[in-house]
Amino acid sequence: MSNQTGPEQAALAKYVPDSWGELKQPLDIWKQGDLLGPIPWGWVAPSGIDPVTNLEVDAEEAFTLTLATDDTTVIVTSQTCDVLATGPGARHPFVQVSPAVEATGMDPSKLVAVRRWETVDLVLLDPPDDKEGVWIADLRVSVPVSKAVLSQFAPRPGFRTEQGFLDFAAHLAAKVERPALHDFVTVQARKIIQDAIGEAGTEDTDWWTEVDEVRVRCTPTRLTPKELEFLVIARGDRLSSRSRNEWRRTIGRVKKAGKPHGIEVMHPIHFQRRTLLAQDYRSSSAVDIKGLRRVPDIH
Repeated sequence: MSNQTGPEQAALAKYVPDSWGELKQPLDIWKQGDLLGPIPWGWVAPSGIDPVTNLEVDAEEAFTLTLATDDTTVIVTSQTCDVLATGPGARHPFVQVSPAVEATGMDPSKLVAVRRWETVDLVLLDPPDDKEGVWIADLRVSVPVSKAVLSQFAPRPGFRTEQGFLDFAAHLAAKVERPALHDFVTVQARKIIQDAIGEAGTEDTDWWTEVDEVRVRCTPTRLTPKELEFLVIARGDRLSSRSRNEWRRTIGRVKKAGKPHGIEVMHPIHFQRRTLLAQDYRSSSAVDIKGLRRVPDIH
């Protein structure tokens, strides 16, 4: 093992091998989205009874590592380049994993939301070796596992197709990347827009299918907005007059709902995707509207 020390080497320097040797080959077969285990897993907790998890830890120190009550299968959430023993992975002695749990009894409406990638911290898995069960990755916790553990197991894919792995990677990135927004934006405003699309039915889709995405600009801050400005981005050429009117009517409903919160909602601004300025993109956040697109910064 490396004995390099000093602040320039950072906290994990002493845990990184000087040479990965025989571990290279077994690690080369692993990738993000593969399943591992079952293995023990745990977290840092205060001594005594933890008022959050309700588990009791008998230890003399103020804080200690505690284990979950049962071993569980986990899914690799680290990027594949960090999992390998070469390239960036040569500097990573650990990989991050999250629990993968059997969820056949989940409420059907919640399962539909997970299946549509609408739940930030849950992901529906599609392992090829599972014929009937429902497996979900729970991203509310991420724990480090030594890469030596991976070398003791054969990886099991969490998804049947390459697209499944790509969607999983995008969802992981979106969970970390997403900006914090006021609940009025992520819950009420989003629901009003989504309901308007649903009420339009299958015979009246032109006004929203012309739209690539909806973004929102919050002033003075995303968490404490006093003013909201919705950016409606056309998929191709500028929106038709009828579409613009429908979006004005829909945002008008948002405006009415914002008043009790002390939030002023401005008339929507319409952009073409090809002419949207970078400064307008950077100053706004995507609103996750089902049917428009999978946005990168979900909430």
